[in-house]
Amino acid sequence: MNKYISRICLAGVLASALTANAQNKLQDKDSIKVDLGFGVEQKLSVSSAAATIITSEELKQTSAINLPDALYGRLLGLTALKTGGFSGDDNYGAWFNIRGEQTTSENGILILVDGIKRPIDRLTVDEVESVTVLKDAAAVALLGYKGVNGALLVKTKRGKEGKLNVDVSYNHKFTFSPKIADFVNAETYAKATNEARVNDGLAPTYSELELELFKFGSDPYYYPNVDWKNEVLKDVGSEDQVNVAIHGGSDKVKYFTMLDYTGSRGMLKGTNQSDFDSQLRYSKANIRVNLDFAVTPTTNMAVNVLANFIETNGPASSSGNDIFYQLYRLPASAFPVKTPNGVWGGNQNYGDANPVARIQDTGRGKTHQRALYADARLTQNLNFLLDGLSASARIGYDNYSRINESHSKSFQYGYVEYTGDTGDKNKSKEVLYGDKVNSLTYSKGLNNQ
Repeated sequence: MNKYISRICLAGVLASALTANAQNKLQDKDSIKVDLGFGVEQKLSVSSAAATIITSEELKQTSAINLPDALYGRLLGLTALKTGGFSGDDNYGAWFNIRGEQTTSENGILILVDGIKRPIDRLTVDEVESVTVLKDAAAVALLGYKGVNGALLVKTKRGKEGKLNVDVSYNHKFTFSPKIADFVNAETYAKATNEARVNDGLAPTYSELELELFKFGSDPYYYPNVDWKNEVLKDVGSEDQVNVAIHGGSDKVKYFTMLDYTGSRGMLKGTNQSDFDSQLRYSKANIRVNLDFAVTPTTNMAVNVLANFIETNGPASSSGNDIFYQLYRLPASAFPVKTPNGVWGGNQNYGDANPVARIQDTGRGKTHQRALYADARLTQNLNFLLDGLSASARIGYDNYSRINESHSKSFQYGYVEYTGDTGDKNKSKEVLYGDKVNSLTYSKGLNNQ
C-alpha cells in the first residue's frame, strides 16, 4: 500500500513538473515577437506567419567569426550552403535559400539588417540580437515582391534601461585544412591515362619503363610524383576574436556600443620570404553604435552606425580559391616543384600554374576596405488622433571603398626532358618559359567605391 501511494505521489510530482515546464515554454513563446518588417511585430504565439527565430544566446554557441557561418543548420527552413574560399574573401560565408530552389533563375532571398537591405558577411555574432526567417506569403506580405523567395531579418542589439555594463570576451580558434580529395599518385595517373587512350583506340602515352620510373621515384625531375596538397598546405591555422561591448541607459537615452577585432591566418606553406609574406591573412575591426533617444515624451529617435575596417593579405597572383583550383587541376606527374637547376617547374600544358611558385615567388597582394552603414529613424506618437497610431521617417547612408595594393614580381619556369634514351641523363635538355623578375613592383589603386 505504501509503495502504491509512493508511486502515485511520484507520478503527481512528475505531472506537476511537466505542466510547469509546458507553461514556462508557453510563456517564453508568448514573449517572443515576430518582426514582419517596417516595425510591425506580432507575438509568436498568435502569429499565423511561418517564421523561425534564433536568439543571440543560441548564436553564441558556435565558434563562427561571422554571422553567415553561425547560421548553418540553426534555422528551420533556411538552407545554408558553404561558398568556399578564405574568410577574408568578399561575400565569404553561406549562400542562403528558403524552401529550396524556386526557379531556374533568381532564388536569392531578401536580407534586411534592422529593416534595411545590407550585407551580413561582415557582421559578428556578438552584435546580433536575433535572426528571423520568414518563409510563407503571410510572413512576407509587408515586404512585397522582393520577399517572394523568403526573407532573413537580422536585428542588432540595442541598449536597455539600467546601469552601465561592460562585456569583454576573447576567443581563439584553431582551423584545419578543408576536406579536399585525396589525389592519386603519378603512377596511377599515368596508368589511367594509358587506359583512356587505349579505350579510344590510341597508343598508350607511357611505356612500362616510364611507369616504373613514376612508381619508384628514381628519376624525380624527369618523372615526378609530387603531392601538391602536402607541398602547399599546413595542417593548422588560427583565428582570434576580441570583443568589447558597453551598454545601458536611462529613460531618456539608451546605448549599445561595441568594438570587435577579428584576425585570421591561413594555412599556406613557405609564405615568409625575405622581402614579403604572402600568407592568407584577414583582419577586421567592427565599430557599432546603436542609440535610442526620447526627444520628447511622444517623439523617439533611433540611430544605428556600423563601421568596418578590413585588411586582407595573400599571394600576389592567386587567391585562396585559385590555389585550390590548381590543386585539383595538377596531376602528380605534371612537373616537379623545381628543375635540377632550381627553376620552378612548369610546362606548355599547364603554364605557370605551379602553386608553390605562386605562393613563394610572386609577391603579395593586399586589400584595404572601409565601409560605413548608418541610418536614423524618427518616430512620432499620434495617440491623440487614434490609439496606436504613429508616423515615422527614416534615412540611411551607406559608403564602401576598396583599395588594392600589390607588391608583385614574376618567375621563370620550365622542365627537363630526355633527348636520347629514357634514363640517359647525359642526353637531356631544359626548356624554359617566362621572365624572372627579382625586385618587387609596387602598385596601388581604388578598386571600387
